[in-house]
Amino acid sequence: MKYLISLLTLLSLTFCSSNQPNAEVSSPSDSSDFQEIPKIQLGFSAKGSLQAAEQVALTDKMLDDFPQGLKDNLHIRVSGGTRSQKEMPNDWKDSDIRLWTDLQKKHGFKFVFVVNGNDTPQSQKQFYQKWVGFGAQFSFVEMMNEYYMTKFRTGDKSKPEVTRAITPEVYAEDLLPKFINEFKSLDIPLFVIFAPEKEGKKNNTYLKEWNNVVASAIKKNFKDVKIGVTVHLYEKGETNYNYQQLIRLREMLPQGVPIAVTEAGSLDPKIRDYDSAGKTIYKHYKSIAMHLRPGDYLFDQTLYNNYSNNTMATLHSSYNGITPKGEQVVKFMKEMYPD
Repeated sequence: MKYLISLLTLLSLTFCSSNQPNAEVSSPSDSSDFQEIPKIQLGFSAKGSLQAAEQVALTDKMLDDFPQGLKDNLHIRVSGGTRSQKEMPNDWKDSDIRLWTDLQKKHGFKFVFVVNGNDTPQSQKQFYQKWVGFGAQFSFVEMMNEYYMTKFRTGDKSKPEVTRAITPEVYAEDLLPKFINEFKSLDIPLFVIFAPEKEGKKNNTYLKEWNNVVASAIKKNFKDVKIGVTVHLYEKGETNYNYQQLIRLREMLPQGVPIAVTEAGSLDPKIRDYDSAGKTIYKHYKSIAMHLRPGDYLFDQTLYNNYSNNTMATLHSSYNGITPKGEQVVKFMKEMYPD
């Protein structure tokens, strides 16, 4: 009889622990079965106008080795990063746009368009439509880049990407209505900026305020819009990176709103070589993916650059293609979509 009681107690404890509403999701090890990871969408954030001919050629070479199933679920944030808030439509050559759109037609991936909030909504819509005129197909439009950062909050005009001070209220009540009203007629999902949690940082209260204001605007003002949200997740050598923030972010949103991690990578100052960067990022991406759902997105930080003393690029001039960091990114993607 005592053995029966012990067995019933064990089963009871197991059942209760497995049904806790916010149970901690463990970070996967290198040997984790990818069947446990949701089939999310994957991609790269690209400085698309940087050495476009070489960048596109190296990307073409890499994609030639990608299985079609991966390419069908792949996206390139072609005007990504800080450059997206510096470059105006005239900074892009028609020939460079055609290089990218021809690459898309060959391989079948999709683009993401990042709006420049320093331009007018009408100009940005026309630029988007210019890409479409060249044959581009987009997954979604991203409403600016990292406007929660200190440089935007303080209006630091020594930075060329900053032309005004941007608070959560300015973003949610001024910029978003103007740009969303211009783009929503195109019937494409529009993704708005959320800030990452940064535990222990002085500005974490501000970042939480940003998210609360934007979440409120989504619920009140954009009910008739195909809305998604973006967040950037960079690890910096933390012992326990805060992946649970993705769960808390989803709880702030209306049901079914997708999350796009449009930039992810490592900014650990101790990492100084591509090999170490690759191993760190591989684990980081798997852990992020475990906290996402089908229909969400995860993008690698940097598709290509030609910078020296840099460990962020998946493709680099000096390697004539894939870097050791890039090899780990490609490994992760191919394990997610092996065929």
